[in-house]
Amino acid sequence: AGLVEEKLIQSYDLTGRQVIIYVERITAGKPLRLEVRMKAKFPVAVSSPRSEAYLYYDPEVRDTVAPARVEVR
Repeated sequence: AGLVEEKLIQSYDLTGRQVIIYVERITAGKPLRLEVRMKAKFPVAVSSPRSEAYLYYDPEVRDTVAPARVEVR
């Protein structure tokens, strides 16, 4: 079963340059790993922007992850 069926991901939005994921719950001390499969239009090697996670109703509670290297073939 996928994360949407398991009710971990409430919903998601796609914009021109972002995927915004609304997560139901994150357990402290337990990493959340999301694997995303996409089909490339063009091959590219880039660095992603930093990623942020925050509580929807309390945006002061947040964390960030440094940019990551992404290679699309």
